[in-house]
Amino acid sequence: RRRLGASIIMDPTRPGIVNRRYRDRLNDLSICRGVLVSSQGGVGSSAFLKPLLKAQEEGHMSQYFTNDQSDHDGLKHLPATAFRHDPSSLHPLSHRYSDSVCFGKALVIIGDPVHTIESTYRRFKLVHINKLRKNLLALPKFPEGFELENVYRDLVETGIDTTGLSLYIESWVKASRDPKYWPDIRVVTARTLYNNAVDHAAWMGVEEGGLHHFAELAFDESKALDRTQPTVDGVQVKGEMVWNIFAPVAELVRQINDGQII
Repeated sequence: RRRLGASIIMDPTRPGIVNRRYRDRLNDLSICRGVLVSSQGGVGSSAFLKPLLKAQEEGHMSQYFTNDQSDHDGLKHLPATAFRHDPSSLHPLSHRYSDSVCFGKALVIIGDPVHTIESTYRRFKLVHINKLRKNLLALPKFPEGFELENVYRDLVETGIDTTGLSLYIESWVKASRDPKYWPDIRVVTARTLYNNAVDHAAWMGVEEGGLHHFAELAFDESKALDRTQPTVDGVQVKGEMVWNIFAPVAELVRQINDGQII
């Protein structure tokens, strides 16, 4: 049997079928007990997800469930605009999900967009960026063998973000600021996630017996990211042009990282 991520809400091979492990928790659809854990990718969420899985396996998250953390259900990297919403719930708009897929909260992990490009390219080549392009911008995939520098060149030549990262970040920050029309959404960075891990875990529904798994988590300041300088044709000014494209969302990330906005 295939091993999946932190938990599963859907059987991706049978659209609309809820995994048996959580079926009983969805009987009362007036209460959305799902907690969406979303990430733009390359933002260091794994260290938080491991104790979350442990708490779930030990039965310390009995009233709540999350989406699949290996993204087999396709929910982990979607923008806020991919969900139908009201003040108490999120429902994926895609026809592959039934109305029983309901989230009452969302924890969204964001970070430096250029680092996301570098990190995910190093590990997955263009698989992750192409997923964002398709799901967020309805753009065709970059072709196989497309080099990282070509991704940056595409940004410079078009003058806009063609990766989808800006839309992802902006959509969730905007939604988190609008509780009149959206449910409870926490937008965090690695620093604010790890330095407040117990609080975030409790908010997600981890019960008292499982919170000790998060107590020792803290952001390692030695791993704070230096600004990455993109390379485009060996011309520094073109690298700066990449940064200028991402400047608005980079500022949002900085503000959240510094605790200026929530």
